Amino acid sequence: LKQHHEQASACSLGLGARCVPQQQQQEQAVQGFMQRQPRYRIRSSTVCAAAAVESSPAAAAALPKLSDLPLQAIINPQGFVSPDVVPGTSAAVFSVYDEQQKLQYIGFSKDLRASLRTVLGRRPDKAFYFKAVQMPVLDQEHMLALRQAWFDECGAPPSGNKLALERKAWQSAVDAGAISARAKPAAAADKARELQAAIKARGCVEEFTPDPDLMAEGQVDFLQSGDAVEQQAAAAASKAATVAANNGRPVRTATAVVDGQAKQFSVEYTGRYPTKGGFFMDVKLSFDHMDTKHRVIIGKSYYEPYGLLPEQPIEAALALILHLKMPRHRDGMLGTADFPVNYFTISEMEQWFPDDFGASFLHTTGKELVDGQDFFWRMNKIHDYGGKLEDPTTLGSAMTGSGMGGY
Repeated sequence: LKQHHEQASACSLGLGARCVPQQQQQEQAVQGFMQRQPRYRIRSSTVCAAAAVESSPAAAAALPKLSDLPLQAIINPQGFVSPDVVPGTSAAVFSVYDEQQKLQYIGFSKDLRASLRTVLGRRPDKAFYFKAVQMPVLDQEHMLALRQAWFDECGAPPSGNKLALERKAWQSAVDAGAISARAKPAAAADKARELQAAIKARGCVEEFTPDPDLMAEGQVDFLQSGDAVEQQAAAAASKAATVAANNGRPVRTATAVVDGQAKQFSVEYTGRYPTKGGFFMDVKLSFDHMDTKHRVIIGKSYYEPYGLLPEQPIEAALALILHLKMPRHRDGMLGTADFPVNYFTISEMEQWFPDDFGASFLHTTGKELVDGQDFFWRMNKIHDYGGKLEDPTTLGSAMTGSGMGGY
């Protein structure tokens, strides 16, 4: 088994011109990975990447473009790694993106779910989203050509394929960094806990159990979860769909301008509570394969004079959050420069971002927002009153020292 891991990790995949020509080396790498025996499935699915190969313009034209594929979250809203796998799929070429949706790595897989779990376990700080092309037949030449076409489309291989250290981080078990053999198990245990905490913080509810054999060697990789977790993931997704269909909560859609393009998002109103001056609402914002919860307080002045529903200005505020790419969830103490994105009032949004909110209000509602600056509370000094330090005669005895024994 150890020999298998060493061979899979040493797929060469662009590490240099040793032993065999590059084209043959790549095909052997893909073939060696794809033809693993079932007994190895309990281990983490090794993800291989290969160096560039030439592909004809005609073949490249028929290959799906990376930019045309849907971007999907590695961890779904129910907290599982559960990609939609087409029945009969034998292989896949997939790409991985970080939180900012920057391409990090392109790899091959025989089991897409296992490979996504593997990259998440190794790089929880980098593996947020993925795109994939699933194939009914394992065709090495086609997979290599597709990967090369994506390289060409992006202008160059991503860092996870191009840079040796990054490539190793994606393709190999995590080295805990211990020097002595005696310290390796303890170091690996610490590293495993660190990775597990990072994965859990991402909202993943699956168990990630480290491989004990690799732990003894000072390395961390996680065992695959098996069919039981896949069944749990399917059940959770089905339950969520049923609840969404039956809870009667209104779900509305709106658009936000993100990176110069109009993109749609949805808002589920999970709570709607009237107040003397308006409403406060609990909402779930769904955008870019991510759900976040927000409580928003809105006054009547933002909707009644315009003949709007109170939801419309709220959607304008949420659209601005997406437009400005604010972090959609904040924990702990907020700094003075941090907008309270999870609990805010519409008037706060206008005061923080007067011009941007006015533009978002117009884009979302079709109405021009009347400047509300005259209605906000301020503590401005507009009259001179009381004592002045520059005029001691206006100060009391406590300030001047008179009546205190001359001091």
